[in-house]
Amino acid sequence: MKTRVITGIVLVALISAVIWLGGWWLRGVALFLMLMSMHEMYVAYRKKGLRPVPVGLALAPLLLLCALILPEDRVMEAAVSLTALLTAVGVGAIVLRGQVDGARLQATLLPLIYPGVFYILLFDLTFAGAGMPLTLLFVLLFLVPSMNDCFALFTGMACGKHKLSPHISPKKTIEGSVGGLAAAVVFAMLLPRLVCFLYGADASVLAPMWYYALFGLMAGALSQIGDLAASLVKRDCGVKDFGKIFPGHGGVMDRLDGILFATLACHVFFRVIG
Repeated sequence: MKTRVITGIVLVALISAVIWLGGWWLRGVALFLMLMSMHEMYVAYRKKGLRPVPVGLALAPLLLLCALILPEDRVMEAAVSLTALLTAVGVGAIVLRGQVDGARLQATLLPLIYPGVFYILLFDLTFAGAGMPLTLLFVLLFLVPSMNDCFALFTGMACGKHKLSPHISPKKTIEGSVGGLAAAVVFAMLLPRLVCFLYGADASVLAPMWYYALFGLMAGALSQIGDLAASLVKRDCGVKDFGKIFPGHGGVMDRLDGILFATLACHVFFRVIG
């Protein structure tokens, strides 16, 4: 537990520094984490005895190249095209062998979707302005799912009786899930005011409270689905953690599983709707 707490404090400090720096510091870290997450997923499938074609590992460097040479408003378009291209390459590498190998196809393509597509959304979020707007966005992205996880755990331990998904994650309960969602909504409403205070800005520039409440509900629900999705892959592959890069926490995917899914909520509320 001591190791887990120390690692958590160091991670919070590093994430805070990167968010404060923003720009290419933030984009570079996002692309590095994408590579690490893809690698962890492919390794997990190899431990199951499969031989995925690691086409997803090309996504981060290709996305970096596109971001360097294309206008900002074309990066997402390029990312979709790259994902389709790598999908075609992966499928081609398998079907041209002439064997029916659905398991290998799944192990090849799933990392392109999860975590791949969600990292593309995360990368796009790094272009969402600078200063307070960018800080607020990433504070919400990292802290709302984290608070959801913490309060889901506490609520589940205190009054959890009904299993949420017993075959995938036996310890998770419906009561814990509800407690986590409630915490996500509350923190999503409070954190924008805190960020405004830290920047010395007027809270009147923020969206209405109900807007952040809806965001918190969506981000909390998505983060729980992401957590279960990662657990499903680990159980399917017979691994406890995706990696050991973070002492006491596991790998990159172990830390970001729920946060990655929550990027969809951030993208919808702060990039699509605005």
